[in-house]
Amino acid sequence: MLQVNITMTGKGFAPTAKWGTFGEDRKHFADMAELKKWMKDTYGTCKRAPMYIDKGNNTTIPCGWVFGYKNREWNGGKWEHYIQQDWVSVSRLETVDVSKEK
Repeated sequence: MLQVNITMTGKGFAPTAKWGTFGEDRKHFADMAELKKWMKDTYGTCKRAPMYIDKGNNTTIPCGWVFGYKNREWNGGKWEHYIQQDWVSVSRLETVDVSKEK
């Protein structure tokens, strides 16, 4: 089973706007095919970049993707437009037999 952790970040279009985290989510998928279908349905063809984790000794491994797109929300009677990036990391889950653990 795969676990996906999603960290949602955003910032306004002003030159002084700063990135901030506004949400987190976690989803589970049986396999990579199911995960890829969800990504296609959720993010479509928006901009995507690989995300890496540092393994030390100057090596990295790809562990997910960063999806970037323009978004908006209704706030105070008007639309607020912003840039959103969702950081999507993928982990494999395994069941642990606790009777064998010390």
